Amino acid sequence: LLRDLGVDKQDDPCLEPLIRAMRGIVLKWSKEERFKVVGHVLRQVFLFLQAFPKEAEIRKTVNAWLTREEIQPLLKGLFEECRTYDSKEMAAISAISQLFPEKTTGFLIDRLAAHGSEDNPQRRWLLSALAGMGENLLRPLSQRLRSASEKELPQLILLAETSMNANLASALQELLSHKEQEIRVQTISALAHLKAESAVPLLAGLLREKTWLAGKKTRTLQMHAARALAEIGTPKANSVLQETAKRGSGELQELCQQLLSS
Repeated sequence: LLRDLGVDKQDDPCLEPLIRAMRGIVLKWSKEERFKVVGHVLRQVFLFLQAFPKEAEIRKTVNAWLTREEIQPLLKGLFEECRTYDSKEMAAISAISQLFPEKTTGFLIDRLAAHGSEDNPQRRWLLSALAGMGENLLRPLSQRLRSASEKELPQLILLAETSMNANLASALQELLSHKEQEIRVQTISALAHLKAESAVPLLAGLLREKTWLAGKKTRTLQMHAARALAEIGTPKANSVLQETAKRGSGELQELCQQLLSS
């Protein structure tokens, strides 16, 4: 409708009243559970807004169309229609996620957290979409990492790693003391890929535990911590490796020497 009316400028007097009026239509269709129609309309709105280089004000107006509580059933209804999770099928959900990032991120994180470890198209789409949320991901994911169940954590740690947002390191570091070995190992790997220098003191603490007093699980963690320090690769991280290469013992000392020479 906006295109047909020739509304192609941000200062067009028709634009703001038309955008405001569309809110009532979207709300009505959403309450009637006409989710596909709402999804299509919101995708068209998203595409239309790409024509405006300074669309921030219009986006604020659109963002007020739906509350978080109204968006969740919309997303749930659209997901129930998904079968292949290819780009065409996910186009409406992708547009909604970008129009309402702070209102959709939590829903998508919860959906990923409830997902099993099986690699499938839905899981891959969720990881990709959430990783693309940028700073909108930081706060909700940090909160979920601190409150998630043991079953949910593997998917959330993977998301943190996939996002490549080093600001998530603080929440991840708290998991280094988790009771489950697999969670701790996965966390070390994520911190390494994020190149989280803030994690160096904690990883150094693992390396400095006396190996003759440590059990097999601790020795395994130490090997992972050494590799993580090498991947982080900062002067502080390398200094810890050098210290262990000189004063350590056994396989851990040998590994540190190899990592420094490679």
